[in-house]
Amino acid sequence: MFKHKHRLTIAIPQSLFSETPHTREKTMRLGFISRCFSIFKVDEIIIYRDRNGYFDNALFLSKILNYLNTAPYIRKIIYPLTKDLKYVGILPPLCISHHLVSNDSVQEDEIREGVVLSYKGNKAIIEIGLRTPVIMEVNEKLPIKKKLLFKVKFINNKLKLELVNKNELRDYYGYSVKVTNSSLPKVLSKFKGLKIATSKHGVSIKKIWIDLLNDLKSMNSILLAFGSHFEGLYEICLREGVNLDDVVNYVTNFAPDQGTQTIRTEEALYITLSILNLIINFSSNP
Repeated sequence: MFKHKHRLTIAIPQSLFSETPHTREKTMRLGFISRCFSIFKVDEIIIYRDRNGYFDNALFLSKILNYLNTAPYIRKIIYPLTKDLKYVGILPPLCISHHLVSNDSVQEDEIREGVVLSYKGNKAIIEIGLRTPVIMEVNEKLPIKKKLLFKVKFINNKLKLELVNKNELRDYYGYSVKVTNSSLPKVLSKFKGLKIATSKHGVSIKKIWIDLLNDLKSMNSILLAFGSHFEGLYEICLREGVNLDDVVNYVTNFAPDQGTQTIRTEEALYITLSILNLIINFSSNP
């Protein structure tokens, strides 16, 4: 499961799914988009402020997305059961590289997600999904109950763990989630790379896909921005006194000639990322 050559960021609004009143249905919708992010190897999700009063909703979105992105064997350690997580058991697993099952054996150079449970002197007790935690000496203390990635090594037939940075690994190990109170124009202004806004009022993808393909050959970062059920990206930016066309490279309609009056965000994500994934692969492998 190699990572894309391009780092992919998705910008979604704080009010996302707020029109869905029941936690069960909202959780199910988040499960669908979490699978989407994982299938298409999204690196980062930024939850931006589209209107006031939805920060708590944004924290809920972040919590569910982060929970699903966590290896199953350490979820209960990091996330105590709360009412927000009441329905996560109905969601399908992501099945990404580090979401391995608990077992008695590991392989040399295997990457596993883990957490430090506690310390005994200079020895850390680390849960990596084996039948029992791994106890090993550490030179410096790592944070307790925080997700970390470890590479498995065997030295003199003894299991050792080497802390690794996922950004330095060639395989895809899930996404990160950032909640910000910055407006979309501010998020876009800080981003260095190709910026694409999705809109049914945008230019049809069939007219600009070759331009996108050529741009991707010289850029290694992409941001895709999505609007809310309240309003599209043009309206969101207009309330901030900004013209959307001035702050992105493309405003694109990824579903020209759509047969419905509206497209839900989870539908738009699958449509857009499917098409973009094809274009990215063409740019990497002409």
